[in-house]
Amino acid sequence: MQSLSAVKAASLPNPTGAFAFRMPGHPASSPTNHIDQMGTEVPFARNGQFYCEGEPATYLYRIISGVARIYRMTTEGRRQIVAFYVPGDLFGFEAGETHMLSAEAITDTRVRMVKRTTMMNIAAVDGDLAHQLWLCVGREIRRNQEHILQFSRPARARVASFLLEMSRRMPNTNAAALSISRQDIGDFLDLRIETVSRILMRFARSGVISFSNNRSIGVRNPTFLAQLLA
Repeated sequence: MQSLSAVKAASLPNPTGAFAFRMPGHPASSPTNHIDQMGTEVPFARNGQFYCEGEPATYLYRIISGVARIYRMTTEGRRQIVAFYVPGDLFGFEAGETHMLSAEAITDTRVRMVKRTTMMNIAAVDGDLAHQLWLCVGREIRRNQEHILQFSRPARARVASFLLEMSRRMPNTNAAALSISRQDIGDFLDLRIETVSRILMRFARSGVISFSNNRSIGVRNPTFLAQLLA
């Protein structure tokens, strides 16, 4: 239970108008219950748009099923994918009032949409929810940092790292069955689709990965992939 002084301090809005919340000194007792009881569950079809760059950042999105991507189009018309989101991920955080990137569904996807102001107001007085949001933001920062560091690695190591990451984040999807296209992987890793395809085929011929009938990828030998990162 938070002290009255802590609640009062957490409830004060900062000068930019965003709501502040404190990092509690204990873990959340129910890491998913809070958000899962908020907002509205909404379906999005494959390639459906959650939001576009420059639009007001009104909602946060928690993925229930499916996979999503956030990206930006360059002035040359090239797509740069910044992150992928899988079931359980919460996204839509922004430092300002508008979205810096666009977000869309890769597959048929269901999300729970919660108004950002509602979430922040509750987090200002609910230590467990504040802790959960803190962890979500922390994981997002860590993944972004790891993504940037990938660009200094050879192409084969980048693909291996991506497969391992998605295997960890989707452990219940048949040893990391990925419905993410090779074009998406290339746009995420800054590689040509031909390079991604060539590397994946080499992994498949070596028995490191397998392809299913629905063109998803299954990781069969994560140890080999990890050795490429050593």
